[in-house]
Amino acid sequence: TDVTVCFCEVDGNPSPELEWHLSGRPVTNSSNTFISEERLSSTGLRSSITLHHNNTHGTARKLQLPLSHLQFT
Repeated sequence: TDVTVCFCEVDGNPSPELEWHLSGRPVTNSSNTFISEERLSSTGLRSSITLHHNNTHGTARKLQLPLSHLQFT
């Protein structure tokens, strides 16, 4: 099993909320995915997503998203 961890840290007024998306679909906690959030201040938030994945039929490669794919709500 391979593990990929992504982090995002935001600051704004009003305080932002983060929602993780993969292939355009919202991601929630599951047996293969863990999302954590930590308030840094009244206007700051840090979030991470941990993905556990495997490929029994070949090789896996890391997914790297450019910042243009991040959407803030």
